[in-house]
Amino acid sequence: AVAPVAVDTRPVRFIDIIETSKLLRAALKECFPAGKFSVRSHRYAGGSSIRVNWPDGPTQREVEPILKAFEGASFDGMQDLKTSHDSTLNGERVRFGNDYVCGNRSYSVAFLTQVARQVTDRLQIPMPEILSSGPECVAYIKDNDHQRYWDEQAREHGASDLATAP
Repeated sequence: AVAPVAVDTRPVRFIDIIETSKLLRAALKECFPAGKFSVRSHRYAGGSSIRVNWPDGPTQREVEPILKAFEGASFDGMQDLKTSHDSTLNGERVRFGNDYVCGNRSYSVAFLTQVARQVTDRLQIPMPEILSSGPECVAYIKDNDHQRYWDEQAREHGASDLATAP
């Protein structure tokens, strides 16, 4: 015998992209009170999305589950298919007006200097060059011989790691 499939018959409340952006900003502030997040909505032909940018602070891995919770669609690349879906918000069945939420973490010179100092002290290696570029002065570590290693170190260090470091 085949088990019956449960169908959720609760009504669905539509939440437009502007309200979703506000809810997302509030959730990020609640989870990361010291974080500074820029939350921007974008509408385009065929859909809409929310972009979240933040400097330093929590890692991408820490923020990603919150961002994903506010997505109104998923994409199956094998079928080239976007599918809208319902979500649950505070026990209520909702549909977010945006399709996707994308996050991007940037680094300040001060943050990368702290990360590099921890690593160089631990490994007894020379301090790499730390530069900034672009109109927002996004910092990066320049070390052609070990670039992948430094990129990984920056991604994995959160502000809380540095605050508790010796």
